[in-house]
Amino acid sequence: MGASWRVGVTQGDSGALIRHGLFRLSRNPTFVGQGLLLAGMAFAIPSVPTLVAFLVFIISASVQVRTEERILLSAHEAEYRRWSAEVPRWIRLSRP
Repeated sequence: MGASWRVGVTQGDSGALIRHGLFRLSRNPTFVGQGLLLAGMAFAIPSVPTLVAFLVFIISASVQVRTEERILLSAHEAEYRRWSAEVPRWIRLSRP
């Protein structure tokens, strides 16, 4: 992500739209990686806390992603629409 790396996106400060690297497979590769890590923890250490952590992450990441999508759409309009039509929110499992 280079200079565009940040936690969260605020109106007017979205940075450049990154479409290369892992962003060709997912619009949110960081969240996908974090979700996989927490899912792995839940499988490796099956307990209520690890399951709850995974579920809380899924819910909070979904809310944050939808908020960021609205900001990115207003900042990048047509370019973001094209990218979101080509690349899934979470992960592409087949070739484009």
